[in-house]
Amino acid sequence: MDEQRKLALAKERVTKLTGFYIHLAAFVIVMTALLVANLLLSPIWWVQWPFLAWGICLLAHGMCVFGRTPRLITDWQQRKIKELKDKM
Repeated sequence: MDEQRKLALAKERVTKLTGFYIHLAAFVIVMTALLVANLLLSPIWWVQWPFLAWGICLLAHGMCVFGRTPRLITDWQQRKIKELKDKM
């Protein structure tokens, strides 16, 4: 693998990692605000639902970024690459 290809892959990896860490930071900030709002303003405990839904999405994002891409996504990516390549 030549140096240009290594550099391009490294930049792509850093971009994906940055996206994940921004997603994680947003999750922590928003969930903290929702928890505080739920504790102070509502007699009904509801904060677990957005936490669960967004947590599942964050987990999937992390799996993709850190190399544990679910098979369904990998298969779709391969089909899409072939489809786009065939159109060119």
